[in-house]
Amino acid sequence: MKFLLASLCLAASLIVSGSGEITIAPVFSDHAVLQRDKPLPVWGRAEPGASVSVTFGAVSVSGTAGRDGRWVVKLPALAADSQPRTLTVSDGRDTVSVGDLLVGEVWLCSGQSNMQWPVKNTDNAAAEVAAAADPLLRLLNVPRVTSNVPSEDPGAKWELCTPLTVAEFSGVGYYFARELRRALGVPVGMMNASWGGTAAEPWISQALFRDHPNPKLARLHQWRAQAVRDTVEADRELLAECARQQAAWGEKFAVFLAANAGLPPPADDWKPLTVPAGNIEDTFGQRADGSYLVRKIFRLDRAPAGEVTLRLGAVRDFDITWLNGTRVGATVTISEPDPRETPRNVPRRYVVPAGVLRAGDNELLIRVFSYSGFCGLGQQEQARNIGLAAADGEEIPLAGAGWECRLEHNIGFCPPDFSVNRQAHAGMIRDGMIAPLAPYAMRGALWYQGEGNTRSAGDYREVLGLLIGDWRAAWGDDFSFYIAQLANYLARREQPADSDWARLREAQWQTALTVKDTGLAVLIDLGVANDIHPRNKQEVGRRLALIALARDYGRDIEYRGPAFSDMKIAGNRATLSFTHTGGGLASHGADGELRGFAIAGADRKFYWAKAVINGDTVTVSADEVPSPVAVRYAWADNPAADLYNADGLPASPFRTDDWARE
Repeated sequence: MKFLLASLCLAASLIVSGSGEITIAPVFSDHAVLQRDKPLPVWGRAEPGASVSVTFGAVSVSGTAGRDGRWVVKLPALAADSQPRTLTVSDGRDTVSVGDLLVGEVWLCSGQSNMQWPVKNTDNAAAEVAAAADPLLRLLNVPRVTSNVPSEDPGAKWELCTPLTVAEFSGVGYYFARELRRALGVPVGMMNASWGGTAAEPWISQALFRDHPNPKLARLHQWRAQAVRDTVEADRELLAECARQQAAWGEKFAVFLAANAGLPPPADDWKPLTVPAGNIEDTFGQRADGSYLVRKIFRLDRAPAGEVTLRLGAVRDFDITWLNGTRVGATVTISEPDPRETPRNVPRRYVVPAGVLRAGDNELLIRVFSYSGFCGLGQQEQARNIGLAAADGEEIPLAGAGWECRLEHNIGFCPPDFSVNRQAHAGMIRDGMIAPLAPYAMRGALWYQGEGNTRSAGDYREVLGLLIGDWRAAWGDDFSFYIAQLANYLARREQPADSDWARLREAQWQTALTVKDTGLAVLIDLGVANDIHPRNKQEVGRRLALIALARDYGRDIEYRGPAFSDMKIAGNRATLSFTHTGGGLASHGADGELRGFAIAGADRKFYWAKAVINGDTVTVSADEVPSPVAVRYAWADNPAADLYNADGLPASPFRTDDWARE
């Protein structure tokens, strides 16, 4: 509540008349990069009616502060310049300035957790961070805040790119900017405004939802208004109720743990499980905060000599682990002062004493505790690493099928550790994190978001169109807007099935086809089944940079994978045509197999299809479908997707039908 009241007071202070002291908008700070080849808005506050002059190098312009004290001028377009210069603002009495400014390319990256994901958690992080120093690459990392009115202060200053500053910066944003630096040789400024777990709607102005013809979107305006009226009182009541419920749950957990800290008794109601397991609760079809038992019985021809290391990957949330009845490790706690430091995000490495393993059958048994909505095993770990490692280098892999699980005890729902979810309401993030950046001149924006909208995928194309239009209006510029399509995620299904993730990807693809100056980076081959945050952000940044280099900077390169353009049916075969083949279609499947295509007749039942590449076309057929009507490609949460072009870029998932989800 103190945070909310402080935010309200700050926002109020930003919209009153000028105090008389001249200021420049906080987004202009030392070390900033200004956008080349575009007029440059510069703005701030002064005494109402004051004459304001702005000087940058040899250029000087002037303007007048309005009745509210706000002044805005535009510097003429400037060429790229790596020579540091000072921006000076004066009203004849007072002068303010910011220094070490460069002129080059400026981009904004935004979205949810995959855009927020920092460089320090990406592939090869230690080496990437150590090699990141670049004085001509500048970073602005906007903190995660909400506001009830448009804020004017991003709460951050521009910084030089160093190992220290880049570690916490968006991996996608940094790797994109690094590609531009290498290709263009000019200064680059990257602004990061992202927030994990958020839907798209909080990033859009609340006003756009007022009287919206889509009733689901129109309700968002009402919910935001009600939230603003009730927030202070709701904070007080919800915090107290949350504290009561959490205390009650904690007492139940403590009682259960005290009675069940030892080896569980034998049981026979086991269900099959495959590890890595993204969410063990899916096996039971219900939400259960409490404990699960997970086991694997595996056979050894001989017992390893000496100690052995057991690698389980991250266990969510906590665990007690036994091997052949011997407790070998535990991370049991219900406190979570900082989610980044909790044991659930740390891969388990347990030392198994000599003599515990034996020749013949061995039983690995794990009690997994869940209190945060789902629980998993083997997360943040390559499947090949899950297993036992002996001192002599022998590896005993344990990942895959053959595991079993059972629900041991359902304690009941554990309430979340926050009160009003302000970042879920329409416009709250837009006003807190995007408004203070506008209209800072930039070339374009990168958007990696959609996981938070998969349950409303049918509305996402409309929502994303609103967001793009809203931001462009705030800047007064139809800047480029490039979308990172959702990567593959969750378990792979054996048979064709509809998918909210596929429909969300389709909405992203359709937006890139229909909204001007947009583009799509396809990531369908970069995901991980059991981790919603794939670590290869380098390739995400590279693919987005290919689009920018081709579309914004005129490079003659292929920047996207094969794009479906047309389907013709003859007999029992469908022939699909593609653009952006980059010199020819190719399969990345084993032995040239082309997987991921499914075909259906008038009954709308899809079957896996045989697919054959012929130049720039793919011929698709299945014995079960004598009269095809529709084809889908990579239409799943985590599809097999083998179609690429000669430049190694993957095809976007697509479908030729427009059937509603049944």
